[in-house]
Amino acid sequence: MGVGILSLPHDVALAAKQDGWISTLIAGVISQGIIFAFGD
Repeated sequence: MGVGILSLPHDVALAAKQDGWISTLIAGVISQGIIFAFGD
């Protein structure tokens, strides 16, 4: 992971034309759940 993760909410906000923190947080939680479910 690089420093690009810090600008991800800003990039999402530009694309969505609104604040992107909650959608970024939800996507992170879902991806962590998938990693946890399929990881050994």
